Formats: sequence, structure tokens, C-alpha cells
Amino acid sequence: HAGGGGHRLALPLPPAVRALEPCPRLGRTGSRGLARRPALVDAGQKDGLRGYLALTAADYARATAQRVGATRAILALFDRSDALVTPTLTGEASTLDTNLSTRFGRARGASVLGALAGVPALSVPMGFGPNGLPLGLSITGNLFSENTILQIGMAFQRETDWHRRRPAV
Repeated sequence: HAGGGGHRLALPLPPAVRALEPCPRLGRTGSRGLARRPALVDAGQKDGLRGYLALTAADYARATAQRVGATRAILALFDRSDALVTPTLTGEASTLDTNLSTRFGRARGASVLGALAGVPALSVPMGFGPNGLPLGLSITGNLFSENTILQIGMAFQRETDWHRRRPAV
């Protein structure tokens, strides 16, 4: 726990989470906004979002069923721990010119667990990778445990200075 004396427990991701498709967001989210704000997304992002418009109701139902199973598995992890602390991504942050639709594939990291399960999550800086780009530490908590993850994040930042450092330009 954030006050010290907590226990470290290695928990593997449940199979229901590992089996999810690489990008579980589905539907028409933001499709109208693309026309009004074309400068906010690049051509690759627009193509990716347009691809989601072609999904069928069966695709959506299948993804929803997968998400329900994954959410249950994620919530079960909190039966044994107060928080999940993992790297935000499986590598460094991307450069500004990186095509995000090809950057991650299936190796995105555990940072999506909070959004997937509807639980609070926080990412704090934890250093720099081999190319000098930032690394993040993701802290995910159970339902209604915002205070717990904020306390962990504040303790980490109190003991380190990564949040004060900037990558070399």
C-alpha cells in the first residue's frame, strides 16, 4: 500500500484479457467529429476510425461478450491485491511521426485495463527507454479505489523525480 509495507504479488493477466482483440473499441465514436476537426487526426487515424464504421452488429456483440468476460477477470484480480502496477506500455512512448495504427499490434501493455473494465487507472512517468523516450508506470485500482491509486502515484512521485525530467530534444 502507499504508506509502505505493502506486499508485491505477481499476477498474470487472465486468459480472458489476453485473448481480446488488439483494439476493443467499437462503434461510431467520434465519426461526426472527424469532419468538424480534420486537423486533430492524421490520415492513418482517420482510416482506422472509418474501418470501425464497417463493423457489423454481430462484431459488436462478439466484442461486448469478450469485454464482459475480460472485465470479470480484471475485477477478480483485486480479490488478491489493492492495485495493479505495471508498465503503461510494453516499450517507450512513440515519436510524434509514428503511425499509431501499426505501432502496437498486440503488444500494447496493461494500461488499457482501467478503460476496459471501467475502473480507475493512473499513469505516471517512470524513466526513459533506450531511445530517450518516456516510460510510464500504470497504476490500476478496483472500483471506487481512486484514493488508493492516487496515494500510490503520489508516493511514487515523492520518492522519485521522473515527473520533473524531460526527454532530450
